Amino acid sequence: MCSDASVSLGFSALFGLHWLYGTWPSALQSSSVEYNELFPIVVAAHVWGSSWFRQVVLFHWDNESVVHIFNSRTSKAPDVMHLLR
Repeated sequence: MCSDASVSLGFSALFGLHWLYGTWPSALQSSSVEYNELFPIVVAAHVWGSSWFRQVVLFHWDNESVVHIFNSRTSKAPDVMHLLR
């Protein structure tokens, strides 16, 4: 599974032959980079999570701080912690 986010354009995710995309609601346009990178993962889990049953899902990120947050399962930012939970 791959995902990406752009502050000005929105977000997208790819899982096999399936993909999704969206633009940021005005309330989220000033969110942190970490939040913007994790958000499409949460959306993808909501959309495709049932397909991940008994599967290995490999996430690819191009942001080292997001990798650290995901691996450590912690962040000082409450909005990012909300996504992790």
